[in-house]
Amino acid sequence: MASTVDAIILDVEKWSYTPVAEQQDPVSAYKSAYTALQKFNAKCRTNNHEKPVILIATPGTDLVTAVTDQGNCKDAIKNDDQFHAYQCLNLAGGIAPYCDQYEVQAQACQTDESEYEWFVKQSAQQVQAVNPRMPLMAGLAADPARLPTCSAEILFTDVQNTFGTVGGYWLNVIPGTDGGACPKNESVGAVAASLLNLMHDD
Repeated sequence: MASTVDAIILDVEKWSYTPVAEQQDPVSAYKSAYTALQKFNAKCRTNNHEKPVILIATPGTDLVTAVTDQGNCKDAIKNDDQFHAYQCLNLAGGIAPYCDQYEVQAQACQTDESEYEWFVKQSAQQVQAVNPRMPLMAGLAADPARLPTCSAEILFTDVQNTFGTVGGYWLNVIPGTDGGACPKNESVGAVAASLLNLMHDD
């Protein structure tokens, strides 16, 4: 691994890029990766007096329908309530021991400000119960197709409601997703820039 690498992002989701076994048991997937990274750091970084590589966990909320051990959370999963199922399964708390930073992928509920706030704060509570000093981020998506208006105001409200619970935000800016509520020539970059301007002016 190059000495310029400071962090590794492990994005376990229910998609083709994640092996099925890891989808079914995401906690074990993060544990295996974190154990391997710690061994690498001990052998290659600490001995050379270099900064250790950190692991950033970004598990998807869609994992709730893939996990094998659903316990007493089957009703929430059956009702397609992935955010409550995510909390019920304690995925954030289970993964937290095996990462150095945690991102709450909350962007799927970003247009419902109250649910976004609840989900971010509940996930943060699970993580901080394991490690009160864990750096936390929350996900947002500057995707016009996910916004009722071509505006960053909803995203800014999400930030206002959760800043302090998390220390920063993971802002998805996805090329090729213009449209939705935006004019045909409007770019996702414009929504992202608008959000950053609102945060700067606050």
